[in-house]
Amino acid sequence: MSEKSLAFAVAKIRSFENSLLLRSHYEQLLSLENTSDVFDLLAAHRYEIGENAKTLQDVLDFSRENDYLLLKDLAGDRKEIKVFTIKNDYHNLKTAIKAYYGSVSGDDNMLSPAEVSIDTIKEAVSEKKYDLLPGFMAEAAAEAYDVLVTSGDGQTADVIIDKYTLKEFENLALQTDSEMIKEYCLATVTAGDIKTAVRGAKTGKGDDFFEKALCGSADLDKTGLTRAARKGEEEVISFIGSAGYTEAAAALKNSVYEFEKWYDGRVLKIMQEALFINFDIEPLIAYGFKRENEIKNIRIAATCKSMGVAQTAMERMCLSDV
Repeated sequence: MSEKSLAFAVAKIRSFENSLLLRSHYEQLLSLENTSDVFDLLAAHRYEIGENAKTLQDVLDFSRENDYLLLKDLAGDRKEIKVFTIKNDYHNLKTAIKAYYGSVSGDDNMLSPAEVSIDTIKEAVSEKKYDLLPGFMAEAAAEAYDVLVTSGDGQTADVIIDKYTLKEFENLALQTDSEMIKEYCLATVTAGDIKTAVRGAKTGKGDDFFEKALCGSADLDKTGLTRAARKGEEEVISFIGSAGYTEAAAALKNSVYEFEKWYDGRVLKIMQEALFINFDIEPLIAYGFKRENEIKNIRIAATCKSMGVAQTAMERMCLSDV
């Protein structure tokens, strides 16, 4: 992709950043009672209200898909755009394997945007043609399906796919020249391993589980994390704190929800590096993550309102007015 094309793409994205929601917009959103008023507010901030949009979910799903298509078009042949589809691709693989194993349709649980078509994933799983799948997905599919059919252990099958999801991010970090994207990928791998270690610790899993489930990273030694998880959740929290993740440990001590919020904040902080880059892919990636966080905050607002606890919405959101 030429420098001229990148300069045009970055300039376009910079203009869109002026439409991102700020704290005051979320407060306004929480005060609105009518769906039409909510739609009007969102339409003023680059959310497309299609003719068939009946619910807020329709609007958010449609906008997320369009955001990805815009960024993919602007990014040209840059592989870094995969950061927005890796998790969805592997989620769809999970869904397809469980659906095939249970002889049900999983179409309603498939996610987009995705790089790998749903039909390709379904064919690879049903026909055992795993070589149809790119990257680590072939290994993930074969290993997870084997565990499921031999033991019926759906949880282990899930975490195996989660591990390969993290390996995909690890591989992207090796391929990109962007320090910002490398940092994001490392943060994602580390956070993913921490969540897996906590889940395993809570359910008393053994070494075999953690060997299958943990990816390992430069920041968190797989052997050390396994040893901590075998001893329980408190040991996991202590281990990650001693490894330099003190804020993550403090958040996890409160709740998994607070840990997720810490991770979202960490991602947004990493994305701020794009403010100082004008002729490369980083501003496009940063804008995409800011919009994803924005959509997550809108969903939090809607959920809190529906539960009658709108006053708690702001503290649940991960906010960045930069």
